[in-house]
Amino acid sequence: TYTVQGDYYGGTIKTAGSNSDFNGQNILGRWRRNFSQESELILQVYYDRYFKTDAPGKTSDEINSADVDFQHRFLVRNRHSILWGLKYRHVNDDFVSGSSFLAILPQRKDLSLATAFIQDEVTLSDKFKITLGSKIAHNVYTGIEIQPGIRLSLNVGRTQTLWAAISRAVRTPSRVDVDYFS
Repeated sequence: TYTVQGDYYGGTIKTAGSNSDFNGQNILGRWRRNFSQESELILQVYYDRYFKTDAPGKTSDEINSADVDFQHRFLVRNRHSILWGLKYRHVNDDFVSGSSFLAILPQRKDLSLATAFIQDEVTLSDKFKITLGSKIAHNVYTGIEIQPGIRLSLNVGRTQTLWAAISRAVRTPSRVDVDYFS
């Protein structure tokens, strides 16, 4: 199957003392190939542009983002459902400050995020499953981050499931976290 969709939007935000304009566009393309109920490939490409002016602060911000996402799911020996994937995102951020009191420096910055993940959902019985996996990510601020996880699920009825999970989650810093100066 193929999917192509896009959006165009714009508007005005009421801000202190004035109004601030914004607009944006995005387009997404996705290709999905089902080999069987237990096996599929998905490839997705996405582009987004966002622009905002802030009238009171005399600032503007234009963000252009593009990412490619690939996933592959398949079954091994009727017990192991393997899901793995790769993703790369590139962001170009151009922040112009008209104020001498605040800034995001440098004004223009390219940010990239590369991730890879793998997980194995193991069916131990009709009612009990365990999922083991990890995600590895690399970003420009903190370098390589490893995020392992384990999940257990127990079906206790036709419509009820008990589950528990332990994982390490990492938040990727933003430009405001690292590059903001006042």
